[in-house]
Amino acid sequence: IDSAGGDITIAGNISATNATDTVSLSDGTGSGIITIGGTISGVRSVALTGDTSVKLGGNITTTNGANNDVTITGPAILTANVDIDVTANSSDTDEGDITFTSSINNVNGSGPFNLTLDGDGGAIAVQGVIGASDAVGVIDINQSSGDGSITLAGIGNGTTAAGNTGTVDIGNSATATLNLGGGTYFTNGATTYEAASGENINLTAATTFKTSDDALTFSTAAVDMADSANLTITTGSGAVTMTDIHGHSNETVSITSTGAVGLQEIGNADEVGVV
Repeated sequence: IDSAGGDITIAGNISATNATDTVSLSDGTGSGIITIGGTISGVRSVALTGDTSVKLGGNITTTNGANNDVTITGPAILTANVDIDVTANSSDTDEGDITFTSSINNVNGSGPFNLTLDGDGGAIAVQGVIGASDAVGVIDINQSSGDGSITLAGIGNGTTAAGNTGTVDIGNSATATLNLGGGTYFTNGATTYEAASGENINLTAATTFKTSDDALTFSTAAVDMADSANLTITTGSGAVTMTDIHGHSNETVSITSTGAVGLQEIGNADEVGVV
């Protein structure tokens, strides 16, 4: 459906008769709002495009087949707990990707609602900040399984307000790479970032991690700072547990916490300038 600029509202659930059916809803070239009031299931792929917003009111699950992707184009708003699951295709060929082209926020005045993204070997990318204007609840991105890459742009409103309430678990010990695109990751809950062994937690620009007196853990993978991608961590009384930290051109590392701080190797030769 292309509304040519108007709003599209689906009040209930969407399900398919055939596993190869697809769902595509778009406001065209206008400034419409796409509202999904329930779940989407039994379809091969889902593409939702809303220039003003895409309101998600339930889980989205795709079927086993090539390119069983979910793509949300435009600012996403959670109006209920949302679990997007593209794990049905685990064939190692054209596995499902999950892509948000913009921000993800909670609906104002209700919730907070939890965000769960489950992929297998496909990539998961959130190209806007999570919870920049309205904090979501628990954030779970491939915590338990999946070996695809994960790319994020930030969590929270800078260092002013956390982007969630509840635990945050991003990646697991099989995650190929966890790419964090600079900016700030401010969370309100015990937070873990994890990827496969090696220098696979990648900071592509200067990055600040902050918690509201909650524990912050980097697990399995080493943290790799790109050129000028300085690392700053502030957790109040929350404990900090680090893996190895590597740099490229004398990047700096700053960790501030009144809790326990566990460190591994920081830099090799002149990789890191100031700690």
